Amino acid sequence: MKAQYLGDIGDFGKVLLLSAITSLGLKVGVNWVLTENDEGSDGKHRDYPWYGVRHKANNPHYPLKRTRDDPRNCLACCCDEQILRKIVPLAIKAREKRSIGDLESLLLDVLPDRPMFFRDIYQEGETRRSKIESCLEKLDLCELVFFDPDNGIILTDAPAACSPKHIYLDELRACWRLHKSLLVYQHWPRPTVGVPAHMRLVESELRRALKDSKLMCLSLRRCAGRTYFLIIHPDHHERILEGKERIQRAVEPLSFDLRGWQRIAKPCASYHSWQFM
Repeated sequence: MKAQYLGDIGDFGKVLLLSAITSLGLKVGVNWVLTENDEGSDGKHRDYPWYGVRHKANNPHYPLKRTRDDPRNCLACCCDEQILRKIVPLAIKAREKRSIGDLESLLLDVLPDRPMFFRDIYQEGETRRSKIESCLEKLDLCELVFFDPDNGIILTDAPAACSPKHIYLDELRACWRLHKSLLVYQHWPRPTVGVPAHMRLVESELRRALKDSKLMCLSLRRCAGRTYFLIIHPDHHERILEGKERIQRAVEPLSFDLRGWQRIAKPCASYHSWQFM
């Protein structure tokens, strides 16, 4: 995670997902796997609060170029509108003013149980043993830990010099041994042709490495593709699996690309006044 990504559609998806998970009664901790900003253009998908909006009147944030104003594409009608409204200030914030603390404040505001955060900066080539130890000490009271690396999982134990953009299997096992369920972000590689096979490989290796786990794979296809692996510890099987459909419904509108969603979505017939403030 980088502060420059703050408020993009990826953040919207993860807030929806964390909200659904915490509604099942789990105490959540977040390790942002935070890295320094760079000159990259990732995190640019920010007009999603106005998907489906067909009028510019009184809306200073209406983008100049509209390619997604079909009324079937209104996320306010099919997602959690409260969360969508609250994330707008982050979606429109200038890049140089974005701070991970703003996203933490949003999560503290919208999640039913106050999450805990680990926000140490991950550096290129650093030894990671002390990092995961500090993370687990900070998030000791949590039942589920969300790891949000820039790129995702590397299917090996951490080497002497680690990539700051990834999380490693031995770090996940360290959490697992403390009876914590896991939620791990995995960015889709490019080109996307080989994505299904790659995700099956990651899922298989996670099942092998984390004994007695049950997995949910939640792929969000809007804009840049990403998958969240929800790895359920035996201590939490009953609670999480009973809420499986609730979790899937929370992010369903983002689990299709635009054309796929428009084939099944109903047109929005509502006027969401906050979109024009």
